[in-house]
Amino acid sequence: MRKIFKKLFSVLVLAAIIVNNKISFAGTTDNILYQNTEKETISSGITYEKNTRLTEAGWVDVHIIEADLTNPFVKLDVIRNTDGFGLKDSLTSLSEENNVIASVNADFFNMKNNPTDIIGFEYEKDGIIIGKHNFNAGGNSYGSLFLDSNNMPFIDFMNMSLLMTSEDGEKKLYFSGFNQITMLPESVVYFDKYAMQDTTEIDEKNPGLCKMVIEDNVVTYLSTPGETITMPENGFVIVMNEETALYSFKSFTVGTKIVLNKNTNIDIESINLAISGGGKVVSQGVISNEGYVVDRKRRHPRTAIGYNQSKDKLYMVVVDGRGSSIGATHDELGKILLDNGIYDAIHLDGGGSSTLVGRHLGYSNVNVFNRPSGGVQRRIPNGIGLTSIAPVSELYEVKIVADKTRTFKDMPITFNVLGYDEYYNPIEINSDSLIWETVGINGKWEDNKFYPQSEGKGTVKAHVNGISAEITVQSTNEPISLEINHEFSFLEPGESTNLKILGIDKDGYRGEVNSKNVTWEVENKSIGEFQNGQFVASNNLGQSLIKGTIGDTTVYGYVIVNKETGLIDSFENDTKTHTTAHPETVSATAEVINEAHEGNNSIKLNYSFKESTNTQAAYLEFDEPYTFDKKLNKVGLWVEGNGINHWLRGRVIDADGNQKLLTFSYAVDWTGWKYVTADVPQDVKYPIQLDRIYVANLHCPQDDSFELKFDELTAHYAFDTSNLSLPKEQIYDPFGKKTVENPQMKMSIFGSTGAKNTLLDGIVQREVLGKMEEISDVSLFVGNTNIPSDELKNDIVTWNNQYKVTDYENVRIINLATSKNSMRLTDPNQWKRFVNDLNNTKQKHIFITLDKNPLKFSDEREGKLFSDILKKVKEEKDKNIFVINGSGYDFNVEYVEGIRYMDINGLWYRVYGDNKVDLNDKFYIINFNINPDDISYNVTNVYPK
Repeated sequence: MRKIFKKLFSVLVLAAIIVNNKISFAGTTDNILYQNTEKETISSGITYEKNTRLTEAGWVDVHIIEADLTNPFVKLDVIRNTDGFGLKDSLTSLSEENNVIASVNADFFNMKNNPTDIIGFEYEKDGIIIGKHNFNAGGNSYGSLFLDSNNMPFIDFMNMSLLMTSEDGEKKLYFSGFNQITMLPESVVYFDKYAMQDTTEIDEKNPGLCKMVIEDNVVTYLSTPGETITMPENGFVIVMNEETALYSFKSFTVGTKIVLNKNTNIDIESINLAISGGGKVVSQGVISNEGYVVDRKRRHPRTAIGYNQSKDKLYMVVVDGRGSSIGATHDELGKILLDNGIYDAIHLDGGGSSTLVGRHLGYSNVNVFNRPSGGVQRRIPNGIGLTSIAPVSELYEVKIVADKTRTFKDMPITFNVLGYDEYYNPIEINSDSLIWETVGINGKWEDNKFYPQSEGKGTVKAHVNGISAEITVQSTNEPISLEINHEFSFLEPGESTNLKILGIDKDGYRGEVNSKNVTWEVENKSIGEFQNGQFVASNNLGQSLIKGTIGDTTVYGYVIVNKETGLIDSFENDTKTHTTAHPETVSATAEVINEAHEGNNSIKLNYSFKESTNTQAAYLEFDEPYTFDKKLNKVGLWVEGNGINHWLRGRVIDADGNQKLLTFSYAVDWTGWKYVTADVPQDVKYPIQLDRIYVANLHCPQDDSFELKFDELTAHYAFDTSNLSLPKEQIYDPFGKKTVENPQMKMSIFGSTGAKNTLLDGIVQREVLGKMEEISDVSLFVGNTNIPSDELKNDIVTWNNQYKVTDYENVRIINLATSKNSMRLTDPNQWKRFVNDLNNTKQKHIFITLDKNPLKFSDEREGKLFSDILKKVKEEKDKNIFVINGSGYDFNVEYVEGIRYMDINGLWYRVYGDNKVDLNDKFYIINFNINPDDISYNVTNVYPK
């Protein structure tokens, strides 16, 4: 007899304004839906914090360096390129050159020039001074952060005017700036030893300049035009053009005593450091817009620097933008600063310049902490860095870093042991003093790699001179399911490929399995064979189903051996191209030359790279990109190499505008002509366009020039796989392979029943309702549903694009609003309810219903957050969680990190050309048997065979 259940709680419906089943919200970052904060001590007195928040308006990633100004080992510095005054470089390079632990980009600057000048003011006591005459004369525009003689910070607007006079004041020379290289040759500029050793750099860019040398406030030398002058030890040099020198040299003859007037509203002698930026963001605990503000109401990447009310903490802040993180308006940045206890702050250069780098604990090198909006670091002239002057002492602590903590038998886990002293200085670990120990798990060690050979959890311990650290690892003998990295592998005769096999363990975790443990079967042996886990194609064309087996688990794929090529361009007809380069220091030209591998002509790319540790690239751009409607396997071309080991790549753009990079060679290590190919990603949407070929280098040891020649660009077409189908292998799920006896509750689930438009739909629905009423206590419908509440005698729970919680004694059902393929876009406030209701669920079993697959949310980060939260709830609270959506055309189960994601199609199905529907393979019901601490399910066809 069917059991009657009373709902324990009222249905919870989130208040919303619903119009035509759509919910509209204004986007604000004040409404934080979820956030996570990670904090790390990176040096004595210095911490790094990353705050990731999902807001109603989108993702906002905030990066914060906090420095304790009372710590005697913390020192603030302005950092610049040590290879040449005003030269731009990445913040990482500037930090490495100046040996800083953490840094942030600083002042606004002229982006067109290199070397370049900052817009504002820069000063270090007993060091460099950079500034302009009449700086901020028009009003308080550009604020500066100062450290006074006691290293106490303050923010103010520096005003400065410059004048040099004779000692009696009768002779005057107005000059335009301190150490401002781009003001030349029109202006008169002061330079000293802190900017450059001599005037070679400015003479090369501006021939014919004249110099006045001042030592100990006395004119000691007047140069001839273009003469290179060494900077005096106790003085400076005034640089001017020849026209200005004609009258200035007459007034300030050798021996003239001078007075240098730096008229400022702030006593420079009383400060240790100053660096300018833009206007104020926060002033005395209140959001401010005093001074120069960049696009106040629009969201951009932002950088700020400030301090707390007691002035003992300094903060460097970057908000990522123009990517998955949406950035911040001026006022939103101010709120972020206030929320973190910052009392006064100015904004620094933002946009593509916004960069924050630092050294993670135990490491000696710095890394980029944020995500610069351009995808790479913008080259900048200066930054603000934190250094540690703490003494290096003995090893104090160690930590273990692993490339993963969960693996399959015989697959290695690679460990790295990092050490640091009591001041958090990195200490190199001598491998001879390192002892590894494993507890609770068996395996073998090869250097710092551990190969588990038993199943279960265990502890890996590292011992270094009596100091130890440990980490928990887990191993599984055999997977419950297998996945292949390429279901269709395309090869040409004689080629080979390594097939990567991922296993899914009993808890839904994915990892690579040892290829030696896979037994392969090839259906059509004439096209090739497996040799040591690698498939080697023969010279015969064709295709074959392949089957990989580990224990009772199998995976299928196809290998296609095919060679259908077509010449794209022989470059015989004056192909139109142009070149671009990154960064601006790279030069590149291209030309069609009368020299070729085949025929008469080829294209030559000439390019020059500078000495640098940053990525440099020279691009050969096709004026009319090559368009392909037919699917490609590879693109090939002949290349006359230079043996320099540069990276040779290309780019295609698909029909959706997605850019995909191709790799012809990781190292052009040959000379003479060689044919190379690049695989075209299988997931691109056609038609695609090939618009560029380029060469890149990650590290250039010296300035140099190079050339490459290209000929016979060729398409390798892919085999049509539309008539090939793979056998289906269902995931082995312990809950789906057992039956709970004498269940306290039975629940049946069906997919979407909305938008019925055929007679068949109505017939199938009636059949479904009859079966569900017969076997279940609760009928749950996911996806668009229009089942009347009185249609069934048992309880009905339907998805209706509103947040709703339905509770039974052993089950909680959470209905999410996801019609816009996103929880945030559909109804942002449900996120808070969702997390709260998950964490406060008393029942063992949780069912989450949607109309979209969260693994395919339009916002990948939101989908990842959704999965991470469920994983955490499962592990910490020992829940069984089922996520069931009605978005597809078939039934499918994905088992991901312990969570079961089920797609049940309901009345959605495909009808093929003959207008026939296979009733025995289209309509499914999931039936659950439920007890307080146990659950099982089976999938039945509405029309069984």
